[in-house]
Amino acid sequence: MAEIVIHCDWSLSPKKRFMAHATRRPDGWTVYATEQVPVEPIDLIKRFLDQQIFLGLDLPLGVPLAWAKQVGITSFRQLLELLAKQQPPWDSFFDVAESPAEISLYRPFYPKRPGGTKLQHLVDGLNLADPSALRRQCDRPTDKRGAAAPLFWTMGAQQVGKAALSAWQELLIPLVMGDFDCALWPFDGDLAQLEKHQLVVAEVYPAEIYSHIGIAFPVIDGKRTGKRSQLARRLNASNLMAVGQRLNVVFDTACQAEIKNGFGDGPEGEDRFDSLVGLLGMLLVLEGEVGESVPADPMIRHIEGWLLGLAT
Repeated sequence: MAEIVIHCDWSLSPKKRFMAHATRRPDGWTVYATEQVPVEPIDLIKRFLDQQIFLGLDLPLGVPLAWAKQVGITSFRQLLELLAKQQPPWDSFFDVAESPAEISLYRPFYPKRPGGTKLQHLVDGLNLADPSALRRQCDRPTDKRGAAAPLFWTMGAQQVGKAALSAWQELLIPLVMGDFDCALWPFDGDLAQLEKHQLVVAEVYPAEIYSHIGIAFPVIDGKRTGKRSQLARRLNASNLMAVGQRLNVVFDTACQAEIKNGFGDGPEGEDRFDSLVGLLGMLLVLEGEVGESVPADPMIRHIEGWLLGLAT
């Protein structure tokens, strides 16, 4: 049973990587103020090595099934092991393609920079039937949120590809290939099956957690707001405190202050906000208020993965 729960709001830029964490108490949890992820991300795990850790990452874990079938991948863990070896044909996987001609099944991320780029270039380069095949099942829109960005597309404000590449290289592969007793949810099993492991890593999408907490961004002065607005974040403080009360969470003094202040007026405020939202979502799952919802389809479970708390 996890003693430490951590959620990281990841970014390609180390300056925009923030985390929130909680420690288990006999009757609940203590949640601490958000902080930057260490410059060396692996130090995040070493900090709590003597305790069982449940780590949530706000980035894709898993790959689209339509692509995996073409390269013979039968599990996400298998892919990470192949990438760790950096041998042909996988040695260019982490090099984002600059032009449509450079896109291949073993170099699937595109584009490196803007200018004349189209999503169709990626569809054609990866031999896919249509753009929908770029998305995993869990990336598709639901009645509560829009679609997540495709893993391999690396352009635009919502893109996740470059963040995924950095996290897989800097954190996930070292965890899987190192001396850590690391399990991946849901690839290696459900949470009950993974309890014996020192470290369990899961994909957490804060936007998916919003509805479980009651997060809503109001219209202010006739304009729609979002998580980038300090005022909008501050107006959700009561929702964060309420879910904490339901979970018997004690927010430390610094965490209470940042919640009430809307996580500050700096550009990192949205990252701090999402890191805490993701953490509370993980606690909701651990405490049974939200189901973990492991996909029944083994192909989805082992290759594409799933979002913690997303109904199947």
